[in-house]
Amino acid sequence: MRRLVLLTLLLAACGRTADTPSEAHASLDETALDPLVPGPTVPPSPIDTLSPDSQAALEQAPFAMLLLPAEYTRGTIITSGERWAALSYRDDALTISLHATNLAHPVVSDDEVVTAPPPDESVRGEPARVTLNEQIRSVAWTDGEIAFALEVECASPEDDTRCTERDFVLSLADRLVPAGGAR
Repeated sequence: MRRLVLLTLLLAACGRTADTPSEAHASLDETALDPLVPGPTVPPSPIDTLSPDSQAALEQAPFAMLLLPAEYTRGTIITSGERWAALSYRDDALTISLHATNLAHPVVSDDEVVTAPPPDESVRGEPARVTLNEQIRSVAWTDGEIAFALEVECASPEDDTRCTERDFVLSLADRLVPAGGAR
């Protein structure tokens, strides 16, 4: 009876009521209210899939770090130092690394900065530059005071579109997950 009342209230809230008690009962999912039937499972946090050493490095990072999406988190190694944090992931076909720092060292003169072409892409809402060096595709951007560089290296760089095209590295950068840090 309690289920029928609950269902009637739910249907009324949606603007529809059951025509008969049997209709209300027939449309009720018996397991939905059963406390012995487990509900949907919540996927583990990406941080929970990291090794204890990587979790500790993430916790000690000097700023909030970004993590790879869930499909790459297991096996990711994180390291951090006083002004930087980095992660790496590797499988048989792909190596991914992300480097981040809050310490800037100018590598070009002010004159060179003025004549350099503007960034040609956008990552996470920030201007970004995509480069290819020795078949390693990378994207670099700055978010506030943190400079990031994401690199993708393929085992078969001439055949793997994750390295021959820009789309994968840009998409991966946009899918990075904010995580701990900022001790």
